[in-house]
Amino acid sequence: MKRLSVLLVAAYPLLAHLAIWLRTPQLIWLPLLCLCTVPLVPGLVAGRWQSWLLLPLIGAGLYLLTAAGAGQYVLYLPSLIIPTLLMGVFGSSLRAGRTPLITRMALLSPDPMTLEIARYTRSWTLIWTVAFGSMAGSAAVLIALGEIELWSLTSNVVNYLLAGALFAIEYGYRCWRYPERQRTGFIRYLRNVAQFDIRA
Repeated sequence: MKRLSVLLVAAYPLLAHLAIWLRTPQLIWLPLLCLCTVPLVPGLVAGRWQSWLLLPLIGAGLYLLTAAGAGQYVLYLPSLIIPTLLMGVFGSSLRAGRTPLITRMALLSPDPMTLEIARYTRSWTLIWTVAFGSMAGSAAVLIALGEIELWSLTSNVVNYLLAGALFAIEYGYRCWRYPERQRTGFIRYLRNVAQFDIRA
């Protein structure tokens, strides 16, 4: 079930960029359907008739929306909403009296939380806040300028590569700077991040 959800989320930016790159508005409903299917996955896997009924109805609705010429505008929303929400989550954890998000992740480790590690994790929480803010800001500017192909390349391809690079850079630096704290490989590290509840 979790793998199917991840597959649908991963397919979204690729299909969205393909639709824009090929200049084929008729394909825009497909990446939107991928995203809208994610919350239905538990019900679909469990065989609930309500979920199976909703799926074609949502698909038909998105297709009609796209045929009416509004699909592209809906396609903009994830590139604006998702990084803005993540910026808010990371940024709000930096407020006085709160624990920075990455510090909370580090607290799950059996290693003691030193002042140096607290500063390090706070700095990386700030870096991710700025990164997500930049993603949302660049998307908004490119949409406003009508640079749709550049928006798609940035939001659906480049930003994901940059996020992956940022993960890798942070992990590599931490392994070099604090080798005594590393007990897991990079893949396990990514899994731990994916399983972490950022809402707490």
